[in-house]
Amino acid sequence: MQKTFFLLLVLALCAGNIQKSFAQKKKQTTCDIKKQYGDFLRFNRYIEEKDTIIYKATESTVNNKNCLSPLINQNPVFIDYLFQNFSKNTYYQLLKNEKDSSSIQKKGIVALQSDSLFGAVMTELLAKTADQQLPKDTVTFDGLLNIAVKYFSILRISDEGYYVAKICVGLNDIKKTESKRQPFVEAFCFSSIFNSIDNEEFDMQKEMAETLRELYALHLGVDKNERLLRAQGAAYMLLRRNEKLQKLLRKEYEAQKTLLPFVLK
Repeated sequence: MQKTFFLLLVLALCAGNIQKSFAQKKKQTTCDIKKQYGDFLRFNRYIEEKDTIIYKATESTVNNKNCLSPLINQNPVFIDYLFQNFSKNTYYQLLKNEKDSSSIQKKGIVALQSDSLFGAVMTELLAKTADQQLPKDTVTFDGLLNIAVKYFSILRISDEGYYVAKICVGLNDIKKTESKRQPFVEAFCFSSIFNSIDNEEFDMQKEMAETLRELYALHLGVDKNERLLRAQGAAYMLLRRNEKLQKLLRKEYEAQKTLLPFVLK
């Protein structure tokens, strides 16, 4: 009886040590991404016609010690989108009088580490990818398309009556149509389109031009503002059905799905 009790006690202690070791190992894999911001995020300054410009940029490659190195090295535009659009815009006042580039970088990174908006986005990204602390989001393909078409913008109508359009510029269409922002879906769609604006296989620039040609076949309004609003809506619908855009999104998802914080349903 005593031997049996001793054996059970040993097994219990071993199991406890294994669980403790596993918990410690799991905890050790958690990355403090804020300490690594300086590895891949940059603050720069230049003068343009006597105006001081502070701009943010993301490195296209980073060493493998960084928690997000696989995603950064494969798709730096994804990270840059988050950096540009989900960090606060208070850095200009902080850095505009700095002359030394190293000082600009150091102060910018310190300020970024206190940026609650960016910190929350990056922590969630890490928890759903490298750290595997949270389950990935589930996104439908219709959901992807809904966001993707918003990066094809008709900015205005020229005096001659032509549509003036751009791809992947500004966030007006996202802000005006999406009550709830989806940082990772936005970053994926933006980077997929941006990286394929003029490549031979998908050429999103050509697809946008074809979409505009379709719109000229319709009389969408006498008043310019009304015509512009109707044209943008019609463009969304045409692009949503665009086969090349659909193939592009599916191909990019398959290429990046192990690194992304969501799964496509």
